[in-house]
Amino acid sequence: MTDLHLSLLSMYMDSSKLKRTEIRDIEPAEGTYFVSLLNVYVGVELHNQLGILLKDTPKIIEFKHRCRDFYVSACVEIRKRYDFTNEITPKLTYLTPRIALGTSDTRPLSIQPLVCSLPRIVRSNEIEKIQRHDDQWRKLPVETFPKNFALPMWTVFG
Repeated sequence: MTDLHLSLLSMYMDSSKLKRTEIRDIEPAEGTYFVSLLNVYVGVELHNQLGILLKDTPKIIEFKHRCRDFYVSACVEIRKRYDFTNEITPKLTYLTPRIALGTSDTRPLSIQPLVCSLPRIVRSNEIEKIQRHDDQWRKLPVETFPKNFALPMWTVFG
């Protein structure tokens, strides 16, 4: 959700300001972050077509103003429904198959940060249990799974 939200914000907000600000501190409707209407991103093909279809700059500005309003509304609604201050939610991406079974740099070496964030599953003082989970986590990328292991749910989320 964070990636989608940032992607939408970057369509109408100054990317240098977005990089300097925590996502939880960005107000989607805050005008000081907006790029000029002519620089609102509408996609490559539509951008090319706008120059052909709307020779009149005021019409292009009006169109991009409506696009920005849509982006703002979408981002405001995302903020209403998603808590960007929650520490656990971003860590849940560790469990997507692409990350959990992968070997890229985006895969955490340890699952301890996630496990320790979930005290109802494992208490922080249960070091042996945490170590077992962490050992299993570290073995995942080198495990050999049957060819029919790709469950439909995993292919949707991974």
